Amino acid sequence: MSDTSRLEQIKNTIISGDLFPKHLGIEFLEIKPGFARVALNINNNMVNFHGITHGGVVFTLADTAFGAASNSHGYPAVALNMNVNFIKKTSPGQRITATAQEIHRTHRTALYRISIENETGEPVAIIEGLAYLKR
Repeated sequence: MSDTSRLEQIKNTIISGDLFPKHLGIEFLEIKPGFARVALNINNNMVNFHGITHGGVVFTLADTAFGAASNSHGYPAVALNMNVNFIKKTSPGQRITATAQEIHRTHRTALYRISIENETGEPVAIIEGLAYLKR
């Protein structure tokens, strides 16, 4: 199997096997080894009592990008830890994009930086995620 068809198979498995992001309307924009980009349009059902995007929605978008990037090498990876820093609020009608990039990889773990931006490129949140690599 070529590297291209192998990656397409991994991408299809990640996308079809993760129903919660699909339920929220998260779009998978790009997946390649150690990298993923996903996006979400914020709607009125995704806000907290302040009327701004619920932190859990922002975190879920980051977690989706992290999961796709960390599993993009073709074997299972699971989260060990995630640290989130919220920077800027968003609200209904906005679109946010999460980009996960592999920073460091060992035999058993991999570190990712996940950045979330709004539609104008302003940072919304910065997350670090540590994955355990199951072989």
